[in-house]
Amino acid sequence: MTVTPVGDALVVEAIDSERVTKGGIIIPESEAAKRDLASVKAKVVALGSRALREEERLGKEFGRTCVIPRVGDTILIGKYAGYTLEVGGKKVRVIFDKDVAAILEEGDE
Repeated sequence: MTVTPVGDALVVEAIDSERVTKGGIIIPESEAAKRDLASVKAKVVALGSRALREEERLGKEFGRTCVIPRVGDTILIGKYAGYTLEVGGKKVRVIFDKDVAAILEEGDE
């Protein structure tokens, strides 16, 4: 089964929080759950045909540069945003473009 987002939807794959610090300290599951309480890192797998197009249009009209996530980008979304399902043994989530809170760049902590 494949999941193809329509309209303003995106398909993302959640990225688990790090369970070991850079110094090698193992973070207990209970503490990791607290870190994941409000938000989730996710990788964009697919974009619907209208996803994030409103931002592009507004950027052109008002002369602003809009940063828009693309397939492969890591984003930050709400923990309970969208719908979760399993596809090919992987858990994916279908969210709406309004649920994207931020784009995370390499090296962001």
